[in-house]
Amino acid sequence: MRAWQTRVPTLSWLVLGTSVVLGVALHLAWLYRFRLGYVTEWDESGYMAIALNDTNALRSDGLPGLLSAVEHQSSEAPLVPLVTVPMHLVFGSGIAQSLLILLIFFAVLVLATYGLARCVSTPGWAALAALSVAAMPGVTDYTRLYHFAVPAAALLTAALWAQLRSDGFERRNWSAVWGIFIGLMLLARTMTVAYLPGFALAAIVQVLARCGARRQRTINLGLGTVIAIAVVSVWYLQNGKGVASYLIHSGYGAQAASYGAGSSIMSWRFWTKELALMLDSLYLPLAGLIGLCFLAALFLHRPRPASERSWRTLLRSWANQDIFVLIVVVVEGYLVLTSSRNEGTAFSLPWLPALVVLAVVAAANVRLPSVRVVLAVLFVLVSMGDLLSKSGFVPLLATPRSVALPSVGQTTVTDGRGIIQLQVLAAGYPTGSPTTPLPRLQRQWLPFFHLVTGWIVHYADAHRQRPVVLFGSGDLLFNDTRIELAAALWYRRSLQGGFLKPYSGGNGAQSYRAQMSSARNNFLVTADRAPREDLLITRSTVEEAARSLNFIPVKAFTLPDGRRGWLWWRTNRT
Repeated sequence: MRAWQTRVPTLSWLVLGTSVVLGVALHLAWLYRFRLGYVTEWDESGYMAIALNDTNALRSDGLPGLLSAVEHQSSEAPLVPLVTVPMHLVFGSGIAQSLLILLIFFAVLVLATYGLARCVSTPGWAALAALSVAAMPGVTDYTRLYHFAVPAAALLTAALWAQLRSDGFERRNWSAVWGIFIGLMLLARTMTVAYLPGFALAAIVQVLARCGARRQRTINLGLGTVIAIAVVSVWYLQNGKGVASYLIHSGYGAQAASYGAGSSIMSWRFWTKELALMLDSLYLPLAGLIGLCFLAALFLHRPRPASERSWRTLLRSWANQDIFVLIVVVVEGYLVLTSSRNEGTAFSLPWLPALVVLAVVAAANVRLPSVRVVLAVLFVLVSMGDLLSKSGFVPLLATPRSVALPSVGQTTVTDGRGIIQLQVLAAGYPTGSPTTPLPRLQRQWLPFFHLVTGWIVHYADAHRQRPVVLFGSGDLLFNDTRIELAAALWYRRSLQGGFLKPYSGGNGAQSYRAQMSSARNNFLVTADRAPREDLLITRSTVEEAARSLNFIPVKAFTLPDGRRGWLWWRTNRT
């Protein structure tokens, strides 16, 4: 089979091109059917508001205004919102236009996966790796959402590819490219700082373990490191302290309890927690195939000559191989995420393409040709199944199915729903079939956010105040980030928002009063309890605390689902 792949490289490029074109086409069709005009997801609303604020700053104050907006952008990574600005300038400022940038990062991810796999395998197997990553459920879900997971995955994979192309940092040009991609990765998502130790360890071993040109390798590694620092310094010099505080406190500090459950380091759950989260992105068919490839390579690997069987020879051999870099980054990524209580959103996605490449390399090195053929066919079948499951057109494969795995828990087999559908369902609203768009109710939220934001903006302008809005509910659909998005989208205003946290001091008036008095907010939004809420917040308790701080209700309104809501304004901020 390897000889056949080598003779027909054109087929590999055909598979690669089809993966990109078919993937983009399916994403566009799905976005048109399931996202256009419907409610936005919680986190993506805030991220999209940042991108729109960048665009608004450029339009109002030119390049200096844009640079200032990016530089003072709190703790959220700036790259994705920044590169969304050209989309807004060309196609107009909007939700759909913002989502287009994710399709570009998707294409970069697939191409980078092929390039990475090509460094360690033949064109045919590299094409299979690219196809598998393009169809990976986690990649699909986060390509259809304005999040930073896919951009981070694309740039981490590109950095790995550049590191292998540098030939152990012997090639200066590729060492410089490696530094650029490392810097961009850190600007794409701040949590990717966690992967730097893996890259550093792999780079140092490459420099020290390989024979010859060690001085040149050291210089080139230093050059790449300096370039990476130069790239990230444009934003991290201003915001690095805030980023470090957020990452440490949300992963290991007092706030970590709100981001994930803790377990003893001696418990099985501690070491398998990240495995369960990985399976959320892979789904069982692809995860099972990856495991099967590793087992096949373990028991059916090609035998080594007797002269290469000593552990020292094997260790040096592995250190000199490009595959070692992938192993180090994957293992370090798993361990560092395991150590953190912050489960996040798709934190493991950036290094899952490298895991797929490792599985492909394992399959390619099975000594039995018939087994290699079976594994290659399985990669194609699983990828096609994943694509069809997430296409929105095949009810049989889109139906949610899961199985309980020992020590891991419920693991998805098939599920055609997107993340926005899952959030609407989690909020307590019906979503219908995975192959049908959301109910009409979910199209009423965006105009409603527009309306409420208009009241806030106009009331603040009338009193010559800058609106700072606090939400006193645990509503999964009506929250601060949707109001921030509406302000940036329809009013070209940067609006600061937040929400009360019952876990900060309990669900009591004293706790809420402390949060409201220290937040410098002048607007509060309360509402009747949603069908299902993420946070257990008692409205009457919040309103009691609000009145004690001179808040008065200035507007009553009805939400799209029939619930009642109130807009409060602080008459005399203390």
